[in-house]
Amino acid sequence: MRLVFVLVLCAAVAYAQRKPVIGILSQANIRNYNGRGTGVSYIAASYVKYLESAGARVVPILINQRPEYYDKLFANLNGVLFPGGQSTSLTSGYANAGRILHEKAVKANLERDYFPIWGTCLGFQLLASLAAQKVKPRIVQPDNLLITCDNLNTKTSLTLAHRFDELRSKTKMFSNLNLRLFDVLRDDDVTYNYHRRCLTRGNLKKSGLDKLFKVISTNNDKRGMEYISTMERLDLPFFGTQFHPEKNEFETGAQIPQGPKATLAAQYFGNFFVNEARKSPHKFTISKQEQERLNIKLISNYRPEQGRPPCPFQQIYFFPRGPIRN
Repeated sequence: MRLVFVLVLCAAVAYAQRKPVIGILSQANIRNYNGRGTGVSYIAASYVKYLESAGARVVPILINQRPEYYDKLFANLNGVLFPGGQSTSLTSGYANAGRILHEKAVKANLERDYFPIWGTCLGFQLLASLAAQKVKPRIVQPDNLLITCDNLNTKTSLTLAHRFDELRSKTKMFSNLNLRLFDVLRDDDVTYNYHRRCLTRGNLKKSGLDKLFKVISTNNDKRGMEYISTMERLDLPFFGTQFHPEKNEFETGAQIPQGPKATLAAQYFGNFFVNEARKSPHKFTISKQEQERLNIKLISNYRPEQGRPPCPFQQIYFFPRGPIRN
């Protein structure tokens, strides 16, 4: 009996320590960050470092690919991150790929195949918009669901919806929160914001999303308008922040929070999501032949470029944007 217990314990430890594979969604290079026009897509290297520092491996998710690509990719990933950016249209390559993966994740979770999604800034808005399209199809981004706001280049603390004990017991995202971090998030300007669109409580209710999402924190923009800054799905392992935790450690700027407290906050969110991805039973078993044919590769197969103005990132990865060839 003791031997069985030891074996089970060892298996559990090995499972907890494994490195999940998380896909980061790319988007069209509409700002022409590398001088090559819009024929490529990109991912800021800060998102990659953010997940890798929490123990994950990363695969870039290309846009405008054939269905086979997303089918195979999803089966080999343990989670997906929708990053921030400028691709606001729900018909963009970013949104279309996000929609495909979102639908697959919803279906998988309903079939007890655990698969988490994280949305940051634009990704946070995409999570809400995709859910709203299912609940009330006329609610679309950005005109009806999101409101114009002014929160470019600001750092803030969080107005948390619950006290410490309630936050731990009533949310999944903060179930492992300690008192020190609670005080940091509530009292210190450790979250970085760069967005012109906001999701309000009023529009969350109007769209019917208040029955799907739990509001964890709010903030006010520069004009004093309240918006939702952190939320999670009630029924699925989908999480989002309007702010950018990846920037605290891996980007620089006068308003980007720096120092031990900002690092502590950023690492909490990264560790939380990677631990969620560890719960997914998927395994990255795609053969080398299929990797080459479908262009599904770990990020280590690519080399980041140094960011140069107008690029706001220290490092950035670029990928082919068009459909693959068989």
